[in-house]
Amino acid sequence: MLKVQDGCTHRCTYCIVPSLRHHVASRSAAEVVEEARRLLAQGYAELIISGINLKQYGRDQPQLGDFWDLLQNLDNELARDYAGRARLRISSVEPSQLNERGLQVLKACRMLCPHLHISLQHASQRILRRMGRGHYTAQDLASALERIQAFWPRFGLGCDLISGFPGEKEDDHAELLAFCQAMPFTYAHVFPYSPRPGTAAASFPDQVAESIQARRARELRKLFQEKNRRFRQKLLDENALLQIVLEGEGGEREKGVCQYYLSCSLIKSNETAPTRGLVTVQAKALTSKGLAVSLDQDSR
Repeated sequence: MLKVQDGCTHRCTYCIVPSLRHHVASRSAAEVVEEARRLLAQGYAELIISGINLKQYGRDQPQLGDFWDLLQNLDNELARDYAGRARLRISSVEPSQLNERGLQVLKACRMLCPHLHISLQHASQRILRRMGRGHYTAQDLASALERIQAFWPRFGLGCDLISGFPGEKEDDHAELLAFCQAMPFTYAHVFPYSPRPGTAAASFPDQVAESIQARRARELRKLFQEKNRRFRQKLLDENALLQIVLEGEGGEREKGVCQYYLSCSLIKSNETAPTRGLVTVQAKALTSKGLAVSLDQDSR
């Protein structure tokens, strides 16, 4: 984990974080590059660029630029020595970050995994406004994803969703289901709404019954389970070559996560897998939540 930013001042109506970490702090590109080089030199093959709110990177120090400036700088500094040997991954972004500048940087990066995790929360604009997130729309995200597919024909795409937010009606839930079905999502983190004392939403009068929250969350999870299964099946049908970073210690390194953010388990064989770096594997079978893979010939 390569943390580049801390703090958030946005104050979504459901979130307590700004009350606890309201001071935004950003690290300079030089400091981030220095730590990245040190980690890569130690043998780490994937760096996850993280922060409390990456959209607010640089807000405390405007001379640093924004998150996309940082990512472009990091990729430019590292790619010459590490492209093909190591990779970068973004922890999460907001839909509003996927602007023209953001799409240009994503397309140009040589070390970045074709994977995005979107802090979406909902697709109904009425609910987004109640969440304090009316600064983007579901259509904004749909338009950005269509453009991303032009340079990443296949990519992992996740999102955070809140079901049963105060005031959410069946029509809002249906709108969210329809949007998620139409978009190329491959997984989601679905959370039934839970009130946090001290947040605005905790005092909203139209709280949704827990039984309704749970049912809506189940429906969303069922949808995403099927979307994830279809994505994994497509990789299997295409005999896709994947790159994983093996995790664990010593000879127990039998699992890893591929560039599309899928869990992969190595099929045991007499071949010894490389213990460091990116390992190329081929999809061989579906597992309950991921893929069973074997070493590609060139990795043996």
